[in-house]
Amino acid sequence: MPNTDNNDLHRFVNLSFLLLNKIHSFLDEIIDRVSFSLVCKRLFDHRDKYLWFNSKYFLKSNSLEINNRTFKLNSYKELFQRSLGNNTNQKHLVLVAETTGIKEYSDYFSFLDYSEPFLYTVDTINTFYIRNEHIDMLRNINAYSFCTSHNCQFQDNIRFPPNIKEIKITNRINESMFPQELECLEMYIPIELDVTKLPRTLKVLKINGLGSLTIDYESLPPNLEEFLYCAMRRQPLTPRATRLPSTLKIVSISNHQLPYIRHLISIHTLSVVIINSSIKTGDIPESVTYLSLSNIGTIETPIIRDMIPSGIKNLRFIRNFSFDLQSFATLQHLETLDLSGHNVEGSNVFGVLPTSLINISLPLEVNFQFDSLIASCNQLPNLKFIDFGGFSNDGDQRLNNTSIRSIKLHHTTKITVQTIPKSVEIIDFSNYQLKVEPEVWPSSIQSITVNIEFIDANDNLMNIPSNISEIIIRSDFHNTNKHYKFNARKLDQQFILLFGNNLLNINSAILNINSLSNYIKNVAI
Repeated sequence: MPNTDNNDLHRFVNLSFLLLNKIHSFLDEIIDRVSFSLVCKRLFDHRDKYLWFNSKYFLKSNSLEINNRTFKLNSYKELFQRSLGNNTNQKHLVLVAETTGIKEYSDYFSFLDYSEPFLYTVDTINTFYIRNEHIDMLRNINAYSFCTSHNCQFQDNIRFPPNIKEIKITNRINESMFPQELECLEMYIPIELDVTKLPRTLKVLKINGLGSLTIDYESLPPNLEEFLYCAMRRQPLTPRATRLPSTLKIVSISNHQLPYIRHLISIHTLSVVIINSSIKTGDIPESVTYLSLSNIGTIETPIIRDMIPSGIKNLRFIRNFSFDLQSFATLQHLETLDLSGHNVEGSNVFGVLPTSLINISLPLEVNFQFDSLIASCNQLPNLKFIDFGGFSNDGDQRLNNTSIRSIKLHHTTKITVQTIPKSVEIIDFSNYQLKVEPEVWPSSIQSITVNIEFIDANDNLMNIPSNISEIIIRSDFHNTNKHYKFNARKLDQQFILLFGNNLLNINSAILNINSLSNYIKNVAI
């Protein structure tokens, strides 16, 4: 047989091996892409079995419809709608607003105070006058909460349906309108309030503002757990007046009302507005672990150690106070000390801080004398977070505590190489709007919170350290009417992944990092 025939036969016999070898060498270059494609196809084919949308943080109306104009993932449309329908833990809220728009939602969430807004689905009623048909609607849609964002008028005197458990209103209504099983009532100061007519099922009663109501404390609902009302004047203290519900846990009152609650052992959270006098030793129940004191008078309020419960964990002071050298030293359970609202006219001396302290917020006043306070902070072995307040960290006394993991800066902070402790992993830049030089960043940094002005000043975050795995972008609520929050992560030096859930809008994108600022300005609410 000729040699050429032998070679051809050899190739034919070994064809399968040659093909496999060829395929193998080719696959070496693309195996990752092939594997990824096969996995993606399998996941897509079985998406109903493994995929759902976390819609907990998606604020939706009762009549939400997904359409092609706003929802481009058509293959996932049914799955997304089904995920929304499975949100069985959400309560249904009816909001009364003058007009439809994001401002009304923003006003409502401000009115909610510290409540979690995304626990609610939302319907709106655009009206100034609330009539019978509006109350009937609450029954028909099985609403849980009712809230007004303006001073609307109730034209008909009809009782709310029993499914309404929360009412938050900005105006006066007749007590007879409340459902008998109401659990939460929040209102602004009424002209008068007959406590005896309030539903006995109430667990939360908040009367916002400073008022001169005469409250029959003994007639408060027996299972009340949270009570807010700051009285401008003191009522006569009688044996009946001290019989407040023994179930109270969270209380916000004025110093005039302290004698009414001093005997209670159930209270763990207490906020006190000091109007025109001081507080006394024994006024604050020993059971309190969270205490906020706000002095709105013109006279400095002295604080001594015996006024503060020994088991206190969280302590906050607002405006004028003075302290002795032992005010805090022996509070061995104190974890958080908030002095951000402490006035420059108040004391600059705080004495020794307890070693148990984990979080501290310094006074926001730039003229405050920080030296002794910073010296104390540097000695705290467990300190993890510090809000710089008005401290610029450019004087003789430097913050150098290496136990600190998280800090909050402000526009008054002068950032230099020595400003940020080397151990810091998390920085909230708050309203800081200047460029941060590369040498300033600590090598341990992992997460930052910034606003749009910071992004503009820092080249769309192009030059931030690559080890930052979490970026939170939010608006400065004091300087803009736009409310937004985005989470972002740099994919590389060129692209950034962005996700924003801002009340009515969800925004998600992979962007060229140069367009980050413009994108947020265009889509932010």
